[in-house]
Amino acid sequence: DTRFMAVSVEEMPLEKAVELLEKIVGTAKVAKERDTVEAICETLGRLPLAVELVGEYLGKNRHLSFAKVQDKLALADRVLSQDRSRREYGYRGVAAALQLTWDDLTEASRKVAMFLSLFDRAGIHWALVEQIATATDLTEIDLEEARGALDRLHLIRPLDEDCTAYTLHALVQEFCQDQLRRQPPLNTAYRHALDIVTGK
Repeated sequence: DTRFMAVSVEEMPLEKAVELLEKIVGTAKVAKERDTVEAICETLGRLPLAVELVGEYLGKNRHLSFAKVQDKLALADRVLSQDRSRREYGYRGVAAALQLTWDDLTEASRKVAMFLSLFDRAGIHWALVEQIATATDLTEIDLEEARGALDRLHLIRPLDEDCTAYTLHALVQEFCQDQLRRQPPLNTAYRHALDIVTGK
């Protein structure tokens, strides 16, 4: 889905990035910490995906100030930078925002996100996901819980109104695959399940 990619990786003007955060967390919250909000948007490279991730993170953690989120992003970025085994992402702000979101997910949602990262990100058909998941440790409840959570947090996006298929950003896929590689038994099991059903 090239339209999705173009929209998601293009830098926005600072004012548009701030407006996007206002839509997600509210104008009043943004107004209280306007300077910090602008600094965060710059840290995120003014990329829509990263701004949405941070906005949804704040929406879920309403007690946090933008200053606290800025500290968390800086910490996540330092941790990601120190890990020499990680590949360099094109956008460090996105990686840091993804780490914040990842840390906030349930274990089931993380597993489903890692599982989804093995599919062709341009068109992940949910019926196929459900079919292949029967050969893994993922339950129907896990899938449904994760489907809603990952959609709300902009880690996956529906391709149609009926939500029969989804897409995920290339950086989200890369991040989730990296998380999966850190768990060799799970990585082997999920890839094996995919190979069985697809006949590879």
